[in-house]
Amino acid sequence: MYHAPCRHTNDRNGAAASAPADPGGCPHDVRQLGQRPGRDPLAAVEAYFAEVEKVAAKGPDILAHIDLIKKLNGEGEFFDEEAPRYRAAALKALSAAKEHNCLLEVNTGGVYRGYRKDFYPSAWMLEEWNKMGGKVIITSDSHDVSSLTFGFEEAAAAIKAAGFTSVEVLTGHGFETQEL
Repeated sequence: MYHAPCRHTNDRNGAAASAPADPGGCPHDVRQLGQRPGRDPLAAVEAYFAEVEKVAAKGPDILAHIDLIKKLNGEGEFFDEEAPRYRAAALKALSAAKEHNCLLEVNTGGVYRGYRKDFYPSAWMLEEWNKMGGKVIITSDSHDVSSLTFGFEEAAAAIKAAGFTSVEVLTGHGFETQEL
């Protein structure tokens, strides 16, 4: 599984090495955007999603944390997640994921850890992914046993609300489709 780029994490899967050298492509750097005169937070968003496109082009089975850049933007204090530039950049990343047949991870970890009230990816991104004919898998990014299946029912409901009728599940025989 490839995680969307973050240069502050350990390089467990090669994605972190491709993160931009300039702060702004990583959700941990979002906090600094409002403190730096002349910085354009949406430019950072665009750079982030451009890196996600590069990760998707590697053709991972699962593309995880596609919109992780929103992690610290819970109240919209750094950028507008509904802005046309945000959406255009995110849609390019989604298109790259579809072109390379990635499964899109629906991740409950940000909610479990209290960073967000919504899952990764956002509801509108799930709707667009469904229109593209993409497939999804639910994960928790669990770091402990108590979070292993946290929010799966709510994630399944969000996926269903976006128009999906099934999810992919990783089994001992590979990925299998399960109806919602």
